[in-house]
Parts: sequence; C-alpha cells; structure tokens
Amino acid sequence: MSADTDTDVVVKRTADIPTDPDFAETSAEFLAMCAKIGGSDLDDMADVDSDNLADEFIRLPGQLAYWSALTSTATNYLLKAERVLKANQAKLWLETRQKLSMDPTKGRCTEALVDATMMADPRWSTMHEEVERARIDLSRSKVRFEALRSKKEALSSFNALRRAELSANAFAT
Repeated sequence: MSADTDTDVVVKRTADIPTDPDFAETSAEFLAMCAKIGGSDLDDMADVDSDNLADEFIRLPGQLAYWSALTSTATNYLLKAERVLKANQAKLWLETRQKLSMDPTKGRCTEALVDATMMADPRWSTMHEEVERARIDLSRSKVRFEALRSKKEALSSFNALRRAELSANAFAT
C-alpha cells in the first residue's frame, strides 16, 4: 500500500466526524448554552449573600454540578473541533499539494511550499475559527467553575468562623 493510499484512507475515515449525528447534536446544544453565558453572571455567581447563607449553601452544589458538566461538555466539544480541524486541514494539504504538483510554473513541490500555500488559503483561517471559539468557551466555563470552587471555600471558612463565634458566645454566658 502506498503512502498516498494510506493518507486517503485516513482522510476518508476522519472526514466523517462533522457528519456524525452525535457530534452535530452535542455541538448545537453546547453552542446554545455558551450563547447564554454573559460577563455579568460571573459577579452574581461569586457573590456571597452573608445575610442568607442557607440559600447559598443550598444553591452551590447545583451550580458546581452544572458548571462542572458544562466544562466537561466544553472540553469534549474542543476535542471534537480539533479532530475536525485536523481532518479538514489534511484534506486541504492534500488538495494544495495536488494543485502545486500539477502547476508547471511552481517548480519543485516542497512541504514548506505546500504549507505556506495552504496557510495563505482563506479556508485555512476559517477552519481554525471553530477551534478558537471552542477554546474560548472552555476557558469561560473553567473560570466560572473555579469561581464557584472559590466560593465554596469562602463559604466553608465563613461557616467555620460563625461556628467558632457561636461556641465562644455559648461559653461566655
């Protein structure tokens, strides 16, 4: 089996990823969730209402679970977007190499020439945009998850302080 044939098989196998119904369903769902995420929600999530700690303790596990699941989904989406990028990039590379090798004005077709020509193609930039959006969405969900983890630590510390104050007052009387 020649190298071209091996490459063609790999490209055909990975080219099916964007048409996978599970990928399409997950992608649409994830992008819809990310569209809801604004900048001001981070302030609301990190804020601790010291007058109503009971509600804070009740809401926190659900918020942690939600953002943990969203971060997991974002990671999954990024990995799939990267696979699609690699598959499409391989197809573009092969297409570019084919065009350059058929062009008598280009001379010798080197890998550097193929890479440079491929990167100059507007499709190359378009392919990378989806991965960049996925990285940004993953970063946003991680920040919110970490904010909630910090809030959990703050609530635990605040609760320990309150218990110490209450036990000190109990012995003072």
